Amino acid sequence: MAYPKAVALSPGNQVHITTYHPSFVAAPIVPGLDTHNKHYLLNLDGELLYAEIAVVRLFEREGWGAVWVDNYRKRFRREQPQKGVENSLTLPEAQQEALRRISGGELFRTGTWDIFAWHEDDVAFAELKLRASSDHLRENQIAFLKDAHSMGVPFHNFLIIEWDKPQ
Repeated sequence: MAYPKAVALSPGNQVHITTYHPSFVAAPIVPGLDTHNKHYLLNLDGELLYAEIAVVRLFEREGWGAVWVDNYRKRFRREQPQKGVENSLTLPEAQQEALRRISGGELFRTGTWDIFAWHEDDVAFAELKLRASSDHLRENQIAFLKDAHSMGVPFHNFLIIEWDKPQ
């Protein structure tokens, strides 16, 4: 299900960002798995994933390239992290250039949205928010939205993914 969500850019100035509410299936926690302190796993077509990697898979199904921008660990990921295994990746040069242009020269700017996706010359960003929690867009994420828009990324290329932690 998709619906517009009002995001205040400044007092009296708001934009509506498409917001999706996907349903995910819970998966059991596997002992020894790197959980990033998330304390959950989702089952998407038999893969045990964090929500961020599940959304990467959903973009890939639609023919987009996509990565989870793991700002905390300063890594790009399209695979589930594993303890003791370095499975981050380097973005293709064209995507690095696009992200640096949008982010003021940085690949891991504070406030960058969780998912960076691309298809041909188009880019998109998605931010995941756990519903029924205090998780909401932070000021630095709104600043990223405004800056990316000023660099030519249309507001309709931003998505908010509000999801429920499956029981």
